[in-house]
Amino acid sequence: MTLLLGALAALGCLTLGVLELLWPAGVRRGARPRAAPAGQIVPAPGSARPSPFLPRMSPARLVALVDRARTETDPERRTAGLRVAILTLERWRAGSTTPDDGVGRALERARAELWADYQQIALRRLASAVPWRATALR
Repeated sequence: MTLLLGALAALGCLTLGVLELLWPAGVRRGARPRAAPAGQIVPAPGSARPSPFLPRMSPARLVALVDRARTETDPERRTAGLRVAILTLERWRAGSTTPDDGVGRALERARAELWADYQQIALRRLASAVPWRATALR
């Protein structure tokens, strides 16, 4: 009896699989993006677009955002602040038509600091997981 029920369940799954291949029930794909005319750049889908509702920030304020995140002493809050600063700077650069007054340098500095923080956090976690080798990782 169990063998018969198992065979019927397998046959039902096979039938549903074939029907799914013939008529997919999932989300329909939208139209493919058209190719950009020569000389124009099309932003990637889901990329950061400037919101018309957000006020524009000055480049000096954006650089100060990175500096404020770098002065944080808690590693978790520091990485969170640097991630927010990086996303804000990238969003500003994507929608900006004005020249960046040090924003590019601040963005690179924030990325380098974030990478260094990730390395330090990883080494601390590794040192706490392997206590007999903790002195070698410092």
